[in-house]
Amino acid sequence: MKFHFLLGFTFISSLLFSQGDYFQQTVNTKIHVALDDKNHFLNGDVEIEYINNSPDELNKLILHIWPNAYRDNTSELATQLTENGELDFHFSSSQDRGYIDDLNFSVNGKSITYTQYQGEPDI
Repeated sequence: MKFHFLLGFTFISSLLFSQGDYFQQTVNTKIHVALDDKNHFLNGDVEIEYINNSPDELNKLILHIWPNAYRDNTSELATQLTENGELDFHFSSSQDRGYIDDLNFSVNGKSITYTQYQGEPDI
C-alpha cells in the first residue's frame, strides 16, 4: 500500500513541477467592413496583431476562416450538420450560402503567400 501511495505521489509531483512558465499569447484585431446589400457582398479587411509571448519562435499561424464553412457541402460544418441529421444546409441553394474568395496576407507590410489545407476550405 505504501509503495502505491509513494508511486502515485511521485507521478503527480513530477507532473506538477515539470510544467514550464505560463505565458499568454496576445491578439488584437481591427475590422473594417462595408455592406453592399444590393449585390449581397461584404467588402473589408481585418488587421490582426499577434504578439508571441512564448519562449519559442513561431514559423506559422493557422487561421480558421469560418465563413468558408458555409461555402459548400465539403466543409467540416456541412459534414457535421449532415451527420447530425440537420439537412437544411445540405439542400440550401448557393445564393443562401457565403464564403470568402479574395484573401491577401501581409506581415509587417510585406505580402506573404498562404496555403489552404487540402480538403479543408475553412483552414
